[in-house]
Amino acid sequence: MPIYFYKARDLSGQMLNGELQASSQSEVATTLQRKGLFVTLISDKPFTKKEAKIEKQEATQTPKKEFVLFGRITGEDKMVFSVQLANMVSAGLPLVRALHIILQQMKNPKFRSVLDVVYNDVEGGMAFSDALEKHPKVFPPYFTSSVKAGEISGQLGTVLERVASFAEHDMEVKQNIQAAMTYPIILVVVGTGIVFFIVTGVIPAFVSTFVRIGIELPLPTQIMYNVSMFLKKQWYILFGAIGILIVLLRTSSATTVGKLWLDRLKLNIPFMGPMVEKFELSRFSKTFGMLLGCGVPILQALKIVQKNVGSEVFSRATEKVHEQVRQGIRVADALKEAKDFPVDLIQMVAVGEETGRLDQLLNRLGDYYDTTAKYAVKKFMAMLEPIFLVVLGTLIAFIMASVLLPIFDMMKLLRQGG
Repeated sequence: MPIYFYKARDLSGQMLNGELQASSQSEVATTLQRKGLFVTLISDKPFTKKEAKIEKQEATQTPKKEFVLFGRITGEDKMVFSVQLANMVSAGLPLVRALHIILQQMKNPKFRSVLDVVYNDVEGGMAFSDALEKHPKVFPPYFTSSVKAGEISGQLGTVLERVASFAEHDMEVKQNIQAAMTYPIILVVVGTGIVFFIVTGVIPAFVSTFVRIGIELPLPTQIMYNVSMFLKKQWYILFGAIGILIVLLRTSSATTVGKLWLDRLKLNIPFMGPMVEKFELSRFSKTFGMLLGCGVPILQALKIVQKNVGSEVFSRATEKVHEQVRQGIRVADALKEAKDFPVDLIQMVAVGEETGRLDQLLNRLGDYYDTTAKYAVKKFMAMLEPIFLVVLGTLIAFIMASVLLPIFDMMKLLRQGG
């Protein structure tokens, strides 16, 4: 087999030069990564001064640091980064080189400025996980902890593949939730706009005509006319009340107690509650399973899951589970004591602990909850549409009655006059 020459850094940042007999450069990179080294260069010939100069120039081709005041890093940006990095490292590309390539291709200026710092730290000898931990708002705990476990075990490529798969799943779940909520919001906005136009534009014109003729307004017409005048003259009160309500909801959701109350309310809303619960259980199972599969210790994994779940209800339940497990109780028993997790999840976790395949069973549970969540979304949408149509139809019928009843009275007057 041929001999390859390499340059790499150890966890302390010291540069190492050496040679290794292998069948390909990919095998060399894999072998060195398993030893916990960060590969910077591999060649089938001894390094010359010219090649060392080229390597240095290539490393300095990274875009300059830039101060970015506006903009944001989306979940899609982070998901694409995870997938790209996993593919490159798994293919045998050195970590520093992979970061360099992604940095050059990154279009988001804010994300590029963050990756620039990460790249320089890693290239300077810092561990990848430590470089990521400097940016907790960009890289979540599950990402940095998994990378650290991959560095320790020497299986960074495999771990990055797991993290990338989880990031794709997490993005899909968020998109499903957004899609489920988009349709109801559109229905409410359009329906409200139509009713507002009829009440403020059509009703006053009809009522003024009836008043000039001298027709006594029936009760539905009087109600709609009063509502119309209120909306036209004192609309600011209505919009002010809506604004105050929105501010109160945002303020309360920013507090732990308020978020807990709102999240528990969501879980108790008919048809919507099961949908939210399935999404949260999927997130819990997938995150927990992914972290355990990457080699993250179970207590640390539970702490990360607590921060990663979106519901304060399940976050507090996971915190209870963490405390119970820390005291030596099995995970399945701790889940049962928390009283917020379903029986099927508890039983599957118990089987996973007995067989030593807890991470695999948690991932299967996540897939199961994904499927049931999609059915819950369909059921929610199937129930929401007729309910909205009934409410909107009732409003339209009341408006039509307020218009037609005076017309009928006017026709009676015309016949009597004739």
